[in-house]
Amino acid sequence: MSPQTALVWDPPFSGGNGFSPATISVGHYYNEGRKSQMETVTYGYPFNQLSNVFKECSSEGWDGYDAMLIQPVTYKNALRFLQNLPSSLPFPEIGAEPDGHITFEWYRNQRRIVSISISPESNLYYAALIGSKKRYGSEPFFGEIPPEIVNIIHKVIEV
Repeated sequence: MSPQTALVWDPPFSGGNGFSPATISVGHYYNEGRKSQMETVTYGYPFNQLSNVFKECSSEGWDGYDAMLIQPVTYKNALRFLQNLPSSLPFPEIGAEPDGHITFEWYRNQRRIVSISISPESNLYYAALIGSKKRYGSEPFFGEIPPEIVNIIHKVIEV
């Protein structure tokens, strides 16, 4: 699966599956609008960064050692995470880990940082340092970002 494929809402609008021509037309306009949105500077940057990370890390040993490849399902989970970030949050830096997870990181300074790792099993693993407090754990990811994780990101980036 290419990164561009994951941006398209395909199943209900692919035709030949019992959907009306109007439904197929709406799906076409949705896909075109979404594609245009992804190409803007505001939205394009993090999505392009995610796509580049996926491309660069989609083979075994991408780090020159024994790193696991990023699976398409991990990319898809990360894409859904990025699409569901509240607009009140700045975009994170995006990277990959040797275990095949995709990471999102918000960094304010040495004492205010959070890293969220997304697994192919739809789990979010997070670790944060907010002043002298450490926060870490995991949450299942069902398409919506858990409020606890959003709150942690807000605490890291607040002035």
